Amino acid sequence: MRSIVVLLLFVLSAISWQSHAQTGNEKRLALIIGNADYQNANKLLNPVNDARSMKKALSGLGFEVMQYENLTQREMKQVIDEFGRKLESYEVGLFYFAGHGIQANGNNYLIPIETNLTNEQQIEYDCVRADRVLGLMEYAKSKVNIVILDACRNNPFKRSWSRSAQGEGLAFMNAPSGSLIAYATAPGKTASDGSGSNGLYTEALLQNLSSPDLTILQIFQNVRKSVVDQSARQQIPWESTSLIGDFYFNKTQAGGKEQQPIKKLVAKESSTVTSKPTTSINSRAIWKSDEKTWHLLDNQVQIASRTKYSYAGDDLLAYDPETGVSYLLPGYSHLTDNVFRPAEILSEREQYFWRSKDLSFYVYDKGTSISTEIAHSKSDDDLLVYHPQTNTTLLLEKYYQLQDNRLRPADVVSKTENIFWKSKDNKYLFFIKGEQVASTTSSAAVNDDLLVYHEKTGSSYILKNFYNLQDDKLRSAMLISSHKDVFWSAFGNKFHLYVKGKDVSSQVTNKWSGSDLEVYYGDNTYLLKNFANLQDRQLREAIVMETAGKVEWKAENNLFYVKDNNKEIQLQTVYAMAGNDLLVYHPDKQKTYLLENYSHLQDNQWRSARLLSSSPQSVFWMSEDNVYWLYVQGKQVAQETTSAAEGRNLLVTHTTTGSKYRLSGFYDLQDKQLRAAEVLSFNASSTKTSTSGYSDSYKRKGNVTWRSKDNLYWLYVNGEQIAKRTKSVFVDSDLLVYDPTDNLSYVLESYKDRQDDQIRSATILDSSDQTWWRANDGGYYIYVKGELITTATNVQSYWADSDLIVYHKPSGITYRLEDYNANKDDQLRPAFKVIE
Repeated sequence: MRSIVVLLLFVLSAISWQSHAQTGNEKRLALIIGNADYQNANKLLNPVNDARSMKKALSGLGFEVMQYENLTQREMKQVIDEFGRKLESYEVGLFYFAGHGIQANGNNYLIPIETNLTNEQQIEYDCVRADRVLGLMEYAKSKVNIVILDACRNNPFKRSWSRSAQGEGLAFMNAPSGSLIAYATAPGKTASDGSGSNGLYTEALLQNLSSPDLTILQIFQNVRKSVVDQSARQQIPWESTSLIGDFYFNKTQAGGKEQQPIKKLVAKESSTVTSKPTTSINSRAIWKSDEKTWHLLDNQVQIASRTKYSYAGDDLLAYDPETGVSYLLPGYSHLTDNVFRPAEILSEREQYFWRSKDLSFYVYDKGTSISTEIAHSKSDDDLLVYHPQTNTTLLLEKYYQLQDNRLRPADVVSKTENIFWKSKDNKYLFFIKGEQVASTTSSAAVNDDLLVYHEKTGSSYILKNFYNLQDDKLRSAMLISSHKDVFWSAFGNKFHLYVKGKDVSSQVTNKWSGSDLEVYYGDNTYLLKNFANLQDRQLREAIVMETAGKVEWKAENNLFYVKDNNKEIQLQTVYAMAGNDLLVYHPDKQKTYLLENYSHLQDNQWRSARLLSSSPQSVFWMSEDNVYWLYVQGKQVAQETTSAAEGRNLLVTHTTTGSKYRLSGFYDLQDKQLRAAEVLSFNASSTKTSTSGYSDSYKRKGNVTWRSKDNLYWLYVNGEQIAKRTKSVFVDSDLLVYDPTDNLSYVLESYKDRQDDQIRSATILDSSDQTWWRANDGGYYIYVKGELITTATNVQSYWADSDLIVYHKPSGITYRLEDYNANKDDQLRPAFKVIE
């Protein structure tokens, strides 16, 4: 049975926290880790499900989520440290861990998947202490920090220990000032794994986490009741708190959810309602209510039973579908004295109403609150609202001025269109389904109109008579294509070419082809069909043609060939896998190509390559689950970078060269599609390494020592003896040692001759692939993570200029040994993995 504990810790800024409750508008960042596939302990069923469920729930609550599964100790520390660095730019931080956990000496530890604990003394060195997360959160000084540990608290290694750890579960932790600690059950006790795809406590937490307008204490009260009921009181969640203010996961500051009337609706027939109470009321519509029933009469006819209704603050909004009349019952929630009062007739034709106070708004459709179902954006002093269920766009006029909580009719902009624009001083706002997206568009003038291209959807629109309609009024945009991005117009044999919303006419060349015109832009050719006869300034789609100087490629057995104008160029290129594609950069031509679906098209058939760039600043990226790949001049260099959030973008620094890039829309574009990065600064670097000895970028000294006796070695890294976890292989008289935990290699020089048990310094070899080679007159040797992989029969090789390309048959991987003939000196050098 897997046990569950949940610890939530809030490190709060005392001044801001004491002065007001959290509203839900803060920047929120979450790190989620789910460890289930344990290599030396019982595997767990639910951590990955729990982690994925939490990611979905937290994403819906405004958290930017970093999510990982089945991490080693090194990987856990890396992502936790990255989370801590990013958190400095956020107001709310949340850490969630699902997997095995353990306590020792009063401290709590998270267990990575490769850990094998044979005794209690190893815990501190082989696990990750929970304090690591708490310390980074406190250092980030974010206003609210939440840590959720959904960890197994039974010791999974107890049977192999001579004595067990100190009790079951995780250790008790005091709640410091301004924080809350919540346990799935009492500290030191075990909790149920549940019968579904989530743990019992996590399932209850997921069911309550999104509850609108509930404080965190109210949410935990609901969770506790659910868990107690589900476990037949065997598991009782427990909290310790010293919170000063309220925190809301889902504060409906905009688009509040209305509470429905709790009074039982009992409609009275008109015959049961006397006219006596109404003789003194000069009103067409009247109402009354007691604790159980309520009445609404229009011209003495009882209509309450047929209305649709919602609370509107303390009032009641009622809509009669038979007549289309909307009524307001002022003070409904507290006027239960069974006395008739006038009802206000709001409208006999309008069906949409709205009200707002403190920038929290509520929208009603035929008496029903739809506030939580809509998307909205600011439009100067107004608010544009889109209701997807009915495809209706509304305008709440003077929204930011009218915060008096009064009900007003909402203007229906359209019940068919959902794309709008407005402009003033030639600057425009652009709305798609209630979202203002002008910042993600490109535009160009087309006569008096404006052509707008939306980068995220690839759609193109026309804003008719744009330059004459600068009156700041909302209008519908015309969709001209949902997938084409190249258009043209012409007059007087002069033309404009628009590519993705930009006029590129000044950058093209052209030639006549009968009555058509062929236009060349970059390496692409477009056909302006019947150009000679269509000089009417009308916008038309351009036809994409094959380029005369086309680039072709083919591949077989993971060996590829590229031809540019029938001349093979693959030996002059730098390349890297990008998903299933191959990214190829030609340094001399300074062009970047994409061999699409490369990994699946190994049929030796020639195909067209896609030109991505004609610039030496060739920088592309793609991302999935907030993990990114960065390609600079054909090399994948993400492992050589650092990053920081910039709103929805990511700023990336290439530490090797100092270059800086912006991955625009990073957190919204997690689709593993290749995109050009915005180059902020670019410093080119050579792709060649040093031709003598170790390359300086891979060889270094550090606090690493070794000793050996009787061909047994001890290796010490920062004082820790790690030899037992390493792999080793002889390199002539040296010993090459690989540490899989830190992914580093070490050279114990003259190892065979130094069996005297003396302490010596080791050389550190650092590269992401940990693949090395050496050569002499007798041949070459390739080492991968501490193993020699080359024999006389399992490799084949061919020349690429001065480099040797080696194909390793068993693994299907190709390596490049740079400047092979000049480096036959038996020295270890990095081997570059070409294709995998």
